[in-house]
Amino acid sequence: MYKTSKKIMTLVLALVLALGICANTALAAYTASEWAKPELENAQSYGLIPDVLKDADLTKPITRAEFAAVAVKAYENFAGTSVTPVASNPFTDTSNADVLKAYNINIVNGTSATTYGPNGILTREQAATMLTRVEKKAYIPGWALATDDSYTLNFSKPVSFADDNKISNYAKQSVYFMFAKGVINGTGNNMFSPTVTASRQEALIIAARMVDNLKGKALDYTQGTTPTPTPTPTPTPPSGSIDSKLIGRWRQTGTSTAHNQRFEYTYFFLEDGSFEYYRHIGSAHGGAEGKYRASNGKIYFTELYEFDAMGERTPYDDIVFEYEFRSDDVGEYLFVCHLNYLGENRGISNASKFRKL
Repeated sequence: MYKTSKKIMTLVLALVLALGICANTALAAYTASEWAKPELENAQSYGLIPDVLKDADLTKPITRAEFAAVAVKAYENFAGTSVTPVASNPFTDTSNADVLKAYNINIVNGTSATTYGPNGILTREQAATMLTRVEKKAYIPGWALATDDSYTLNFSKPVSFADDNKISNYAKQSVYFMFAKGVINGTGNNMFSPTVTASRQEALIIAARMVDNLKGKALDYTQGTTPTPTPTPTPTPPSGSIDSKLIGRWRQTGTSTAHNQRFEYTYFFLEDGSFEYYRHIGSAHGGAEGKYRASNGKIYFTELYEFDAMGERTPYDDIVFEYEFRSDDVGEYLFVCHLNYLGENRGISNASKFRKL
């Protein structure tokens, strides 16, 4: 009897050791910083590491598609339910199942009505914002991304970061909430570094900390009305005037001296007086939309909203540009420069050359 029990204990111990070895081997398959590995083990034990990041280099920046997968895993952990992809894919640039799952539960939107930008790189403030949405979706009945501004999280706000003015307005509540709850840290010297790229390991770590610190805890919030942005007074554009030569699709390409990266701007001037533009600098995406009028060599842009890689829309001041049509050895192009810079040099340093597509 004693020998039998001893054999059983030996087998159990061997099995435990084997499982431990397997777990360590699985974790070792990831390339990660040494400081991150203990918390990545947590993320792994909570089932937060999606298939797309298995055997990946976790020190690399995380893309929008990859983060959607992490966010879905976090939501499934919080809500205790599986998520299915949205039935009708609204995007033309991706059919990624994780993106469609995240879209289905309303925690992500696109960079436009038809694009998601799956390869765009996430920033720290965007990561904090998206994971805050996960908790809101799990714990606030009736919450929706479209009405997110009407929900205020109630918590003791920490002292503002030294770079608070660099945190986007849409992200501030999420950043300070996550910091107050011990989910995300600053970067030293009371800085948050909101626009710094988020790494894969950082995304997984804050998702694991969410489970540790926030899962199962009541979310204190207040629901009110969505604030209406106050427009900034600007020169009134001539009513109904649109230069027919502007209507169409225009593209500007070049190299950004600030980022030393190739950029591309695409403008759409529509007959109904609306416009859109999309910018691509390296892997970063964004753009703007609004209304335009054109008269006497000036384009008036009004009702402007900028949107970033996550599709967050921010009201923007109305602006005025000067334009004219010119020709070179390639053909006709649209020459545009900011009216505020016009002077002795006609704003050449801020001028842009656009070709019609």
